[in-house]
Amino acid sequence: MNRNFWKILAHHADHGPKIALVSIIGHKGSTPQGTGNKMLIHLDGSITGTIGGGALEYKVIQLAKKSLTINSNIRTEFNLTYDLGMCCGGIVEVFIEIIHPTDQLVIYGAGHVGMALANLAVQLDYNVTLIDPRIDFAHPQSQINYLEQNPLSVIKDLPFGMHCDHFITTHEHLLDQNILLAIKEKPIRYLGMIGSKTKKLKFQMRFSAGDYKTEVFNRLHTPAGLDIQAQSPMEIAVSIAAELIKTRRIDIPKDHPHQSKVIKD
Repeated sequence: MNRNFWKILAHHADHGPKIALVSIIGHKGSTPQGTGNKMLIHLDGSITGTIGGGALEYKVIQLAKKSLTINSNIRTEFNLTYDLGMCCGGIVEVFIEIIHPTDQLVIYGAGHVGMALANLAVQLDYNVTLIDPRIDFAHPQSQINYLEQNPLSVIKDLPFGMHCDHFITTHEHLLDQNILLAIKEKPIRYLGMIGSKTKKLKFQMRFSAGDYKTEVFNRLHTPAGLDIQAQSPMEIAVSIAAELIKTRRIDIPKDHPHQSKVIKD
């Protein structure tokens, strides 16, 4: 494995999409590669690295594709002669691990709720980007990527994708509306905005009047957060954080990521 292997793995862990990391975790007898050898299988089936080629590698690539589809790790063992018709005669144990990209949270607005949510999200293992155009308004903790800029000017540089959550809570309703307009067709897992049902309805009416698509309102969480009768900024942030957790967990199988399927061929 060369340096490029680890760069590719790190890129997928930071930015996505998910990727399968295959490791030989045990071997006995004569095998193409020994314990510790690794390879990567991408979503399109292409590979980086090798565990020895031939029938073994082909079979593992098929299993890795399945692993990526079912979103679950897989551990399996092959007798190279009996299972794969190879002349080596050894036994290889393989572990296929799905590497998911780090969850990203972009918060537009560093007011009371935005700052509280950012601090909570860091503890929930999000990479947090907090954006506010007001000079010297906020001083977040060092783990937060704080951009003291107009949110509309940096949208092109922000993380998007199905591992990314975005929350709008700026100091101006017009800015909230313009941000929503700018990101409405971006790939986002969770899209939330501070405000009431009335605010959402007014924004939807304005979008319709301006001949903009209104489908975004079907997935927009407003009012945001789980209903826990929250009142203070921290309580509201907790309710939103709970909704974020629910969203990122809802489609993940019970065995992910800490358990694995064991497959015997």
